[in-house]
Order: sequence, then C-alpha cells, then structure tokens
Amino acid sequence: MDLASVWNVYENNFLQTFFWPQTDAAFQYIYLGMYYELNTTTGENSFKWSDQSPTFYTRWGTNEPQIPASTTGCVVMDTHGTWMMMSESECQSMSDNPCSRPRCRDVRGTLGGPG
Repeated sequence: MDLASVWNVYENNFLQTFFWPQTDAAFQYIYLGMYYELNTTTGENSFKWSDQSPTFYTRWGTNEPQIPASTTGCVVMDTHGTWMMMSESECQSMSDNPCSRPRCRDVRGTLGGPG
C-alpha cells in the first residue's frame, strides 16, 4: 500500500487543506506513511517512511513524538497539520482512514516532488 510521505512544509500544508478544506471534518486524523521502530538491540528510536525514504521534515505537535510502549507505531496528522504518534494497535484500527486509500498516492506528483 502506498501512503503519503511528507518532505516539506508545502506538502504538509497540501495534505492538510486537501483533507480538511472546511472546519466540519468527517475524521480527526489521516494516516501518514511514517513508522516508528525501536531497535531492541541498541535501544535507538528510528522513524522512516513506508517507501524507505529518509525523514528530513517533521511537524510534531506539542509534546510529540510520544514514543509508544510497543516497539512499533505510526504517525498521523491532525486537522491542524501537526503530527502525533500512535501505537501499532491504534494504527491498525485506522485501516479505513482516508490516507490508506489510493488518493494519497498522488500527493507527491501533484506537488511536483520526487516519488
């Protein structure tokens, strides 16, 4: 499944206005293609995009990222365009989230970025 990866503020703003053009949002979060992994050997945290591209840009909300107790998790965007961490079980419950659908695949092409 292709998920949205966000490389800069312009892509972040595009996703925010694309999914929340009005204030009466039908959903609170969109699922981004960023994942969290804990290397259990070294104890280091790692964020990566689902397409394995490096993470250069982030827009964490206040007090984020809050690393979940599990060794994996995902990143979502809220209606304000800020990001937060979710546990793996919360991520799985978002399978019908709009960014799990094909329309997120074309964001990079719409903005003229790589991918």
